[in-house]
Amino acid sequence: MDIKRSQCSKTRKMLNTPGNKTKQEPTEVSVKSVETNYVTQIVSSGIRPDSVYETKILLGPEVDLSSIKITVKGNNLRINMIKALEEQLTKQLPDISERSVFGNLIKRMMKHCENLLIPEGIDNAKVRAVVDNVNGMLILTAPPAIKQSK
Repeated sequence: MDIKRSQCSKTRKMLNTPGNKTKQEPTEVSVKSVETNYVTQIVSSGIRPDSVYETKILLGPEVDLSSIKITVKGNNLRINMIKALEEQLTKQLPDISERSVFGNLIKRMMKHCENLLIPEGIDNAKVRAVVDNVNGMLILTAPPAIKQSK
């Protein structure tokens, strides 16, 4: 049995890298830790066992929930939102924002967009969104498409 061992620099956990082995052992994979400066983080996306498409997106604390706009065109799902910028970041913006008529608005907010692809077999006309305020999460669901019988 020959297994090469390497250490992951982010988690300090040992990872198994298969060498000349016929039987593969499980590999530890770490999830990226939640940062404080994120706008969104996709927690999960895919089709559940009951054939419903579901995407869970963790929203950053500064995201303005009233600014969330969801657009569906064909198989494309787009989520637009606005995040308020912190004072530190507004000081670092270039001078061009000061010369703009909308300088104050540019300094105080930032637009963010997530683009997702809806899998085939899902009814894209029935996408629903729910905001979980307790966990700060946006949950998008869509049922499977009903096949027309001939």
